[in-house]
Amino acid sequence: MKSLFSCLTEIAFIGFLFTTGIQSASAAQTVRGPYLQIKRPTNVIVRWRTDAPTDGRVQFGISQTNLDRAVEMSGSRRNHELTLGGLSPHTAYFYSVGSSTGVVASGIDYRFVKAPIGSKPIQIWAIGDSGTGDTGPASVRNAYTNYSRSRYTDVWLMLGDNADNAYSDAPFDAAGFGMFLEMFRQTAL
Repeated sequence: MKSLFSCLTEIAFIGFLFTTGIQSASAAQTVRGPYLQIKRPTNVIVRWRTDAPTDGRVQFGISQTNLDRAVEMSGSRRNHELTLGGLSPHTAYFYSVGSSTGVVASGIDYRFVKAPIGSKPIQIWAIGDSGTGDTGPASVRNAYTNYSRSRYTDVWLMLGDNADNAYSDAPFDAAGFGMFLEMFRQTAL
């Protein structure tokens, strides 16, 4: 039978772990992204930002329920960037992002189609002056989403004025990533 002192010591140690953050009860959360960059026929870059430093991990595969491949980066950081390679051209992939301790973002929206090789029809969405982050860009986004619901957007171009008063990250987070979150997850800008 444990003594009262032994029990109090164990309780104090557990309390110390919770207050010092040595345990990982709460994982880092995404504060930007994930988003895609530089999509080529056999690779793509996945980026995201977390609220606390952590290592990075992207799991991916051709089925949302079977993300059978992974790319990892050790070392703690808030801004994560991993290249998914060895991909098949003109193939749909699903992915999740997180760390070695767990997934922080995943779902049916986390998918992309690899660029084709050769001539294939593609769909391009070009927008400009979307940096206000108000009802104007939102109505354009909604109209395009309704129009292209059954067709993947292969190329997305932003022509300028993407975030008003862009002297910090906040305008890009609001007018860019906040407004076009699903598009950033699926199509490289």
